[in-house]
Amino acid sequence: MIVYGDASALVKRYLVEAHHDRVRAWIAAADLVASSRIAYVEVRRAVGRSGVPDVSDRLTRFELDWQLTWVIDVTQPVAESAAKLAAYHGLRSLDAIHLASALTIGLPDLHLATFDENLWRAARAVGLNVLPPTWP
Repeated sequence: MIVYGDASALVKRYLVEAHHDRVRAWIAAADLVASSRIAYVEVRRAVGRSGVPDVSDRLTRFELDWQLTWVIDVTQPVAESAAKLAAYHGLRSLDAIHLASALTIGLPDLHLATFDENLWRAARAVGLNVLPPTWP
């Protein structure tokens, strides 16, 4: 299984908040974790601003994990796809980039992990497997 995580899911890997255990289990079960290059900024910012006492350790863990992540760059085709997806599904720009990035992977065992309801619904609408399998 390949888990594509957007920032709403990946942040839960480093911060204890709702669904933290679910995300950690999905990632532990994954053969590979993927995400868009933009997630680097989103996750690092969220963890860095979290105010947890061991923030430096969590950021170090994120940096190490990121080196093992299949990173999808925001190329012109990804940007064009994201623009269309944003318009059609009413997605915010970064969520549309995440969806377009996940679609470039094109493998049947891909699961897009997100806790953004609009992105979750759009991913289902375009035929992707989603995590969580049902909306919380």
